[in-house]
Amino acid sequence: MIVAGRDGSKGRAAVAQICLLAPTAAVRFEKLDLANLTSVADFAACIAALKYPVDLLVNNAGMLTTGARRLTPNGFEMQMGANYLGHFALTGRLLPLLQRSRKRGSCK
Repeated sequence: MIVAGRDGSKGRAAVAQICLLAPTAAVRFEKLDLANLTSVADFAACIAALKYPVDLLVNNAGMLTTGARRLTPNGFEMQMGANYLGHFALTGRLLPLLQRSRKRGSCK
């Protein structure tokens, strides 16, 4: 399992908590900033280099209104970039690995 996020110290703390609860879990932290499409591309390349399929992707990140208008490093409005465009870009880049997963199921 890979825990991804912008903040390395929070990510490593989450990994440590998971390891306390599930000592045999294979889990690690990787840096990912969904508001930065370069970070998304770098993260996806790192995952692809592992040569494993991705069985599950949980896109669970977002930000509330930022007050003053802010832009992502790529020039998009921050909330739109972090909450939507980054998730879309990450899913698109990981889609070939998701399609290779052996754990295909169905929702009923």
